[in-house]
Amino acid sequence: MGTANRAAYQPAANPRTKPIVFWGVWLFFGPSVIGSFVMAYRLIREFVADWGDATSAAPLVMLAIFLGLYGLLGAWALWSVTSGYLRRPRIQPGKSE
Repeated sequence: MGTANRAAYQPAANPRTKPIVFWGVWLFFGPSVIGSFVMAYRLIREFVADWGDATSAAPLVMLAIFLGLYGLLGAWALWSVTSGYLRRPRIQPGKSE
């Protein structure tokens, strides 16, 4: 077995070179983030309406938590890809473009 000579996770050379990644992430995660937050809100609202029946409320709360976490994960993916795509390229000293 050989050994690794370089870092395993190097940053992307230029995130702007692949706009298909930017648009693909937005087309996938954009509607799913909105949908998951809307569904979590509706489930929480239904849970509050059925406050007296605790047996049917437990699955609603678990599903609302799952949808909320999925929405947060999708929002994080949108944020990280968008900030990497829109960020100005860093000019490194001693390196000409």
